[in-house]
Amino acid sequence: MSVITLHVAGVELGGWTSIRVSASLESAARTFGFELATADEFKLASGWVRPGTKAVVKIDGEPVVTGYATGCDYSYDKRSTTFTVEGASKTIDLVESDIITKPNRWRRRTLKQIILGLITIHGIELVIDSTVDGNTRVPRFKVAQGSKVFDAIDDLVEDYGLLVTDDEQGRLVLTRVLEDDPPKRAEDDIQLGTGGNVLTGSFRADGSGLFSDYVCRGQQTPADGLKADGIALVSGSVTDQTIGRYRPLLIRPEKGIDRKRALEMARWRAANASGTAALATYTVGGWRQSNGELWKPGQLVTVDDERCGIFAEMLIVDVDYLKDRSSGEVCQMQLRPPAAYVRLGPDERKAKRSKAKRRKLPALADTVTLYVDADDKRRQQVLADAPATVKRVE
Repeated sequence: MSVITLHVAGVELGGWTSIRVSASLESAARTFGFELATADEFKLASGWVRPGTKAVVKIDGEPVVTGYATGCDYSYDKRSTTFTVEGASKTIDLVESDIITKPNRWRRRTLKQIILGLITIHGIELVIDSTVDGNTRVPRFKVAQGSKVFDAIDDLVEDYGLLVTDDEQGRLVLTRVLEDDPPKRAEDDIQLGTGGNVLTGSFRADGSGLFSDYVCRGQQTPADGLKADGIALVSGSVTDQTIGRYRPLLIRPEKGIDRKRALEMARWRAANASGTAALATYTVGGWRQSNGELWKPGQLVTVDDERCGIFAEMLIVDVDYLKDRSSGEVCQMQLRPPAAYVRLGPDERKAKRSKAKRRKLPALADTVTLYVDADDKRRQQVLADAPATVKRVE
């Protein structure tokens, strides 16, 4: 059983009766929520924790969130006392704060220079991992006064296929998911049945974002080497043969493109749509894997779930470390097919002057399926074990 503690003002607070710590690839700020329901700890904790108090959450002495308490609730009566504290990573200030200072426009500056210009005033450090070239030069970038800091950074890095998140130390992290060499993989599988670790599971397949045709249409601009009177419309399209009816999607880029970029954007949108169409949620016992490492977002994991028909490698997107008196210590994870997190690579016209790494998009045939494929032998076994009411139709 792990020990989780909240460190505030030089004091270590434990004995929590309910715990939730959340980390996600889709969020720039980790969050936590703790509850105490005993009188002695209530008196101690309530005297040390207030909104804005610096806080570090540790699991077995290992930091998992570094930030601030954002809210507290106090309640008591003759029979019971309850103290609840909520908090978030340091990077919550980037998510919630507006840009009101200058500079708010840059020309021929690097990604690193622009991002540092936005976050340094908030006292937040920047981490650029090995998959990213932080010295990539941006031709021009402008943000409007009043924009959220994180939204501005997200808009900046989108054209370069990057993801912005945070880490255990409350730093902002610029990364590319799935491009580590070797890829980050979980030690354990997520497995149902005898010897498995799954306590609860669910799978949602949503086809509302899938289309038969992905058509990208935009304009070439003078920046492409054309004169103003030579601007032309360009397009690129991809067809998803698995969609049995006519459902077109028109993609309109905000910036000038060429024909190759239009096709790449159409292929990326199709692959991304197929990945986000599937979401699996699993709860496993304990917060750590068999090798002692915590379950973490960004890890590839093999899923073996006959009930939902999933036999594939998926990406851990969200992780919630949970503990209460009824369920004990469990980890709840949300997973998606890796295609959901393949980012569109940098425009070749922007990448020529930098060392920005281009990404090979997944083959469309490998991604545009709503279900996570199993091999034929495994499907045959599932059908063989199915009840008599399930029949194979030739």
